[in-house]
Amino acid sequence: MKTCYRVPVVLLIVSAAVCMPLLAGAQSSEVAFYADADRTSCAVAGDGSGIVNIYMFQLGSPSTAVQFAGYLPACWSGATWLGETMSEPFLQIDNTQSVRGLSVAYGYCRSGPIYLGYMTILGAPASECCTFGPSRPTNLAGNEPAGNALSVDCNFEFMPTGATPTTINESPSCKCQQPLSTRQSTWGAVKSLYN
Repeated sequence: MKTCYRVPVVLLIVSAAVCMPLLAGAQSSEVAFYADADRTSCAVAGDGSGIVNIYMFQLGSPSTAVQFAGYLPACWSGATWLGETMSEPFLQIDNTQSVRGLSVAYGYCRSGPIYLGYMTILGAPASECCTFGPSRPTNLAGNEPAGNALSVDCNFEFMPTGATPTTINESPSCKCQQPLSTRQSTWGAVKSLYN
């Protein structure tokens, strides 16, 4: 009779021993494109024509590197990628338009938000409202976790990485959906806005 209870208890202990470290180490990261360097606008002004800068950030869990692509969307036909300008002396390999995507190594473990730099595009009027965001590079080995991009955590392990796009040619029926950045404040500072 004691053996009947041992099996579930042993399974429970083994499951907890295996799953708890995985849950505790669960991290997430995100690469986000914004229309400004302050992360306050998620929509490119106007119809996307002229010189347009798209600001790139990594948000979420601390990491040591990120890899993603920024392929121009079909709805923005006629737009031409001009290049990237990186913000710090990060180690940069390739660019957002290559089949391997842009790889950026930070040199040490950094907490977000991490301003990566900006991509410059000579925009043409977008025919319709659409989104332009980070994507998975087309030429990866295939053993990485699923996601739109890749990040490397502070233990040098791959972690899932999402993507937050910016909107081009925004309209009332097609609004950007990014959460906007916030700043810490005090109750006194908030009250002073209404006095």
